[in-house]
Order: sequence, then C-alpha cells, then structure tokens
Amino acid sequence: MSELKKRTAINIGFNGIAVLTASAFQFITSIILARLLLPKDYGIVGFALIFVNFMTNFSDFGIASALIQNENADDDLMFTGFAMKAFTGVFAFAAVFCLAPVFRIFNGGEEIIWATRALSFGFLIWIPAFLPQVTLTMELRYRELSYPQVVAATASSFCAIALAYAGFGFRSIIAGYLMNSLIIAVGLNLMRPVKPIMRYVKTSARHILKFGSHILVPGIITFLIFNTDNFAIGTFEGAQQLGYYAMAFNLGSVICILLSGIVHQVLFPTFSKFQRDLNAIKMAYLESMKYVAFIAVPFNLFLIVLGREFLYQILGGNSERWLPALATFQVLCGYGVLRALLEPLSNVITGIGKPRLFIRATLLVAMIQMSLLYPALRYAGIKGVAVVVTVSYFAQYFVYAPILKREIDVRRAEVTRAIRPAFLAFLAALPAVIFLKAHFEPSLFLTAAEIITGGAGYLIIYGMLTKWQILKEIKMIMRNH
Repeated sequence: MSELKKRTAINIGFNGIAVLTASAFQFITSIILARLLLPKDYGIVGFALIFVNFMTNFSDFGIASALIQNENADDDLMFTGFAMKAFTGVFAFAAVFCLAPVFRIFNGGEEIIWATRALSFGFLIWIPAFLPQVTLTMELRYRELSYPQVVAATASSFCAIALAYAGFGFRSIIAGYLMNSLIIAVGLNLMRPVKPIMRYVKTSARHILKFGSHILVPGIITFLIFNTDNFAIGTFEGAQQLGYYAMAFNLGSVICILLSGIVHQVLFPTFSKFQRDLNAIKMAYLESMKYVAFIAVPFNLFLIVLGREFLYQILGGNSERWLPALATFQVLCGYGVLRALLEPLSNVITGIGKPRLFIRATLLVAMIQMSLLYPALRYAGIKGVAVVVTVSYFAQYFVYAPILKREIDVRRAEVTRAIRPAFLAFLAALPAVIFLKAHFEPSLFLTAAEIITGGAGYLIIYGMLTKWQILKEIKMIMRNH
C-alpha cells in the first residue's frame, strides 16, 4: 500500500470511529425527538435555518479552505484569516439577529423570529474555534479533531431530549444545536490552543479573497440548490409540510453528513498536501469512492425498501405521524446515494486549487431546479420537489466526468470498478429481505430481523467480492493506532 493510500485510510478509519460514535448518538436522538415533537416543530427550525445558512456562506467565504489549501501558510496568512473570520462572523450574527422580524413575511409564525435569533448565536460561537480547527486540519491530526465531536454529540443529545420531554418543542432542537457547537469550540481550543491575534496583511488578505471568491460564488449557488426547496415549501405549504420534507431530506442525507465527517474532511487537506502529485490524488479519490459506496449504497437503498416500516414503527412509535412523508422519503434516499457518490469530486477540485470549476456544475443544477421547482410543488407536492432535487443534483455528473478525466485522468470505468461491488452485494442480499417482508406480518421484531439479515448478507457478499480487502485495511488501521 502506498504511503498516501495508507495515510488516507488511517485518517479515514480513525476519524470514522469518532464520527460514527457521534452520529450514533445523533441518530438515536433524532428518532426519540421525532416521537416527542410534531412535524411543525421541525418545519419551524428548518425554515429559520434557511436564513442562517444563507449568512453562513458569507461568514465562511472560503477562508478556512484558503488557509488549508496553502502549503506554506505563515503567521500573517493565518492571523489575517482569523481577523477576516471574526469580522464576517460578527457581521453575520448582527445581520440575522436584526433582520429576523423581516423573515416573518415569508412564514407568518412568531416562532420564526425567536428561532432565527437563537440560531444566529452560532456565528459567534464558531469564531474562537476557527484557528484551532484550521491548524489541526492542516496538521492532519484527526485524533484531536474527533474527541470534541463525540463529547458534543453526547451532551447535546441528552440536552435536546430532556428539553423535549419537558415540553419545549422546537426550542429543544435549537438548544441541542447550540450546545453541540459550543462544546466543539471549547474542545478544539483545549486540544490545540492557539493564541488569537487580530492582524491584517494586504497580500495575505488578497490571497484569501482570491481563493475564497471562487468558493463563495458556487457556495451561494449551492445554498440556493439546497434551500430553495425548503423556502418554497415553507412559504407556500406551511410549517407542517416543511416538517415532513425536512425530516425526509435529513434522513435521506444522513449518510452524506456522516461521510462528510468520516471521509470528506480527510480528503480535502490530503489532496491539498499532494496537489502536485496528480497520480496520488487519483489513487486517493478512487480509494475514497470505494469507502463511500461501501457505506452509502446499502444504508440508503435498504431504507427505500424498508421505508414504511421505518417511518411507522421506529420514527412514529407505531403511529402514522410521519407516514405522509413516505414517498418523499424514498425518493430522497435515492438522492442520498447520488449525493454521497458525487461529493468526493468537490474535494478533488478544491484540493488541486481549482475551485472555479465548481461554477459550471452548480449553475446547471440551479437552472434545472429553479425552472422546475414551483410546477413540481404545485402539481405533485413535496414528492415532486424531491424528484426535481434528485434529478437536478445528478445532472452535475455530466459536467464533472470530463473534468475528472482532464485533471487527474480518472475514467468512468475506474469509478465503476470502485463502486460496483457495493451495488452487486446489495442486489444479492435484497431477496432475503423481500422474502421476510412478503411472508410475515409487519412488526418491530420483523423490521429488526430484516435489517440484520440484509446487513449481514451484504457484508458477507461484499467481502467475498472484494476478497475482504476492507477488513485487511481495518486491521492495518488498528495496528497503527
């Protein structure tokens, strides 16, 4: 195994242990909260997050990426980046807090104002975490990066559940969100203390702005892609329908968020370190696709097959509370597979220092989504919106495929070979799950049996198809830690 492949596998593996632990807490928490709260509660938070996430694009401005991508970042660049981050963070907080009453125009509930203002404090929380997070990432020290995530996920989960039981409704979700951010920020400063210095050097600022502008433009377009659907549903259909859609989208995307913490956080700094060795980047990209497909394909595709059981028994607590989201949920689970397989491309493009290549792909998605979103919502409801989101996101592939071939000489056949075992293993394991569904009465016990049977069959068949290569790599990771 090459040194880059070994380092990438170790970082992905160790980071994965921490992220899986944190995600397990969050996933269990989301199920408990779904049983305690109403779809409207999720709709309120989801609508408030639209405006908060919009300002997040400006507060980030690609500053962290500009520092991480630079192989020779000095104190002037680091502290100038911190000063810019502090300014944009304070500006974003003030803008969202002061403009919160205006957002009520789009959704008349008074709760929107409270939720938006409460979430805006997240901008201030992340400012002192900026330098420790960037420094640890540049040093590829994922052990220290992962510890605060686990502690934060555990504490924030208990906080949100306790407040939900006490009857705080949507406020319990927001409290958990803010506590998670605060604990991570404190933890990163304990792991890697960095004395913050406010410094502004013009040459450093120009470098950050030049790189960041290429991140900002596609970032805004990406924001529109990921939030126009929520905005349209929240404005025209109300908080309850947005709650159904938000829950379906979050569950369909949960594996993408998980992989973002396990794989994608490792890939970008890794690609940045080796940006002049295109063959090494190609190897790391194909390796990452193998890991992504191994996790994303069975998780999301089995959720499509077992969607009704999951929403009725697990999420709804044997009630029909979440069943109106079933068709939307199944479509967005398919979207989750496509998104998981496409997201590593962004790490390649940013890592080799060419973020401007994002713009063409994101513009294509935005054009498709903007033109079809309202008709889909009007004639097919939230399910139609889910279909448009899925189709438009997949359209990026036809832009990215030639870029991959040109920049790092990745052919479609090579990508297919990396992800094919996951799909073949799923198809081979599927008949056993279908047999159980067809011959036994629905119950929580049966659902558990279907999950265990499908998962075990998938792992065995995948191992046989790949000659247990992932198991060998896991052993290698454990020996190095």
